[in-house]
Amino acid sequence: MSEEFVMNKEKVGFREIVLIHVKRVLELSTSHSQDDSSSSSVNYARAVQSLSDVLLPFYDKEMDKSYGEYEVEVDKLSWKESLNTMEMRIWRRTHRKLFRKLNLLMKRQDYLKGSVYSEVDSDEDID
Repeated sequence: MSEEFVMNKEKVGFREIVLIHVKRVLELSTSHSQDDSSSSSVNYARAVQSLSDVLLPFYDKEMDKSYGEYEVEVDKLSWKESLNTMEMRIWRRTHRKLFRKLNLLMKRQDYLKGSVYSEVDSDEDID
C-alpha cells in the first residue's frame, strides 16, 4: 500500500502508522500490568480497538470470526457501569486475546515483513 500521511512534516506510510499503534498497545500493556486501575484497562482496550480499526481492511475470514467472538465477549460486560474484579480480569483478557489475534493476522498477511525485522533480508522467511 503506497498511501502516505504527513506527521510532523515527515511522510509516514500506513505500515508505520500500524507500528505506532502496536507500540502504543505494548506501552500500555506494560503500564497496565503495573497499574491495576480500571482507567488503565480502558486505555489499553481503546488502543487495541484502534489497532483493530486500522487493520480492518486486512481482515481475513479467520480474523472476521475472531472479531465476532470478541464483540460477543465485550458486549457481555460493556453494558455495566462498573466491573467487579473478576469481570475486569475478563475484560483485560478479552482485549489481550484480540491483540494477539491481530498480531497473528499481521503475520498471516505478511504485513510487517521487512518493517519490523529490518535485519532480515526480504527474501528470508520469518518464523
